[in-house]
Amino acid sequence: MSTESSSLFWEKEEKRPLILELGAGAGEFLAMWSGVDSGSDIASKLESYVLGIEHKKELVEKGQAAGLSLYQGFPEAGFELENMEGKHLQSGKTRPVEGQLDAMVQFNFLEHQPNPGEMLSFAYEHLKMGGYFLLTVPSFQYILDHRSYYELLRDHIANYSEESLLCLVQDQGFSLVESRVINRDTIEFLLEKSEKESCTSFRSLGQKVDIGPILENERAIQEDIKKHLEGLRQKGERMAVWGASHQGLTLLSTTALQEEVAYIIDSAPFKQGKYSPASHLPIVDKSHFQKGSRWRRFLIVAPGYTGGNCRNYSKRFTPLSQGFSLRGEKIEEL
Repeated sequence: MSTESSSLFWEKEEKRPLILELGAGAGEFLAMWSGVDSGSDIASKLESYVLGIEHKKELVEKGQAAGLSLYQGFPEAGFELENMEGKHLQSGKTRPVEGQLDAMVQFNFLEHQPNPGEMLSFAYEHLKMGGYFLLTVPSFQYILDHRSYYELLRDHIANYSEESLLCLVQDQGFSLVESRVINRDTIEFLLEKSEKESCTSFRSLGQKVDIGPILENERAIQEDIKKHLEGLRQKGERMAVWGASHQGLTLLSTTALQEEVAYIIDSAPFKQGKYSPASHLPIVDKSHFQKGSRWRRFLIVAPGYTGGNCRNYSKRFTPLSQGFSLRGEKIEEL
């Protein structure tokens, strides 16, 4: 729920909204509410009470230790919100969940669900009539447009276009208030709970999707990586990779890249000191590369970065380093 969305509560004369996040992790997004209520004139007049549910016990305990209203559970039939309370993060005041909620949010969680209809049904059941639901999912259209096979993840059980997502949410009784694409690759829906029989019915025509370009992209990347690695082998060199992102990990586990990579550099402390899945490469801080590493080449494998982003990262390394990035289907020197 953005600062701009605060005006929706103001229009409904709801000054103390109770807001639930589904799949809240350790409360990373919940903690951001401490700045929302002071973000604008309208937002500063609201007193939002937030809470979250998360199925992983260790994440719940971490969020609770940080002072957040985080509870263990999963949004499915039979799970109840009784004995829970939302917290106003600025003041520490709490508000019990009594009846239905004013709003829910869910960030890139639906695509992991084997039964998304049941999860949306849970949201519908526990929202007030006219309540809001902010929902984001990765855009399958982005993957098709960019032919990005490395964006297809095993734990993404479903891939949604705006049309298929709209069909799904309307089946559960939600009306679409606003739709937009954020960060180039994510669909954001702002939904409102409506009487089911009053919902406008949208139905996809069910056209088949041509994934041929995605397969062509995979073959082209495989060939370009093989050529680049052959040059490394002839010089007796290896390289480091920047980015333990889902794109980078997919590329490392599905191409020959892992054969000539010594380690992965990533700025996220919670990833450092661990090993990448499938390719089993150590993940380290950038200082590992800067302080005496024998390998002078590094490859940025976060395809979402722009050329400017890549060049900025390159400047952080030693003057002797040589930086490359994967752009589209080819490895290019920075």
